[in-house]
Amino acid sequence: MVVRALHHDTSAIQQMLKDQEDVFISYKGWRRLGNGSLSLRFENERGKRLRCHESGGRVFIEAPAGSGYRLLMRNETDVRIEVVVAIDGTDLGSLAPGAYSNSGIMIEPRGNVEVRRFRSPDDKEVPLTFAAPVDLLGGHDYSAASRPGTLVFAVFHHAAEDLFDIRRTADRRTGREFPQRQTVPVPKPYQYR
Repeated sequence: MVVRALHHDTSAIQQMLKDQEDVFISYKGWRRLGNGSLSLRFENERGKRLRCHESGGRVFIEAPAGSGYRLLMRNETDVRIEVVVAIDGTDLGSLAPGAYSNSGIMIEPRGNVEVRRFRSPDDKEVPLTFAAPVDLLGGHDYSAASRPGTLVFAVFHHAAEDLFDIRRTADRRTGREFPQRQTVPVPKPYQYR
C-alpha cells in the first residue's frame, strides 16, 4: 500500500484541490489512509496539528516551505508493519534517493512512532522541515520516488500474516449481542480509493 502526501502553502493547496476536480475531506489530527492499515498526523514544531485534506487517495498538507514539522504514524493492524518513508525525494532512513527497496521504520501492532529529526550524512541530528516544492504538478506524479513537495509512505507487512487478524475478534466479544450465537461477525477493513 502506498500513500502520497503533498505539501505547499495554503493558496497552492487550494489550487491543487481545485485541479483534482473531486471531493475532498479536510481534517486536523489522525487520519487512516490507504487500506486503513496506517494513520498519519502532521504537527508543526510546537505541536499544533497541521490542516490537511484528503482527495483522490492523496493527502494535501497546508504548510509553508522551510517550516519544521513532526510526523506521527500509527499502525492500525494486529501485525508488525514496515513503513518506507521518502520525504522530498530522500529516504528518511538511509538518505538515499527514495525507493520502495529501502529499509523502513518498523511499527509494532497498534503502535505509534513519532519522527521529529533525521540523521544527516555528516551524522548530525537535523529537524524535519518542508522543502520548497518545485511546482504544483506533484499531485499528478504517481512515480515510486518522491520529489520536493511530496512525501511517499509505502507500507509492507510479513507475507504470511493477515493485516486484520480476525482471530482476535473472539477476544472482543461482549456477550450482549445475539447471546444464542457462538460466533461474531467478521470485521471488514476500511475501504478507501
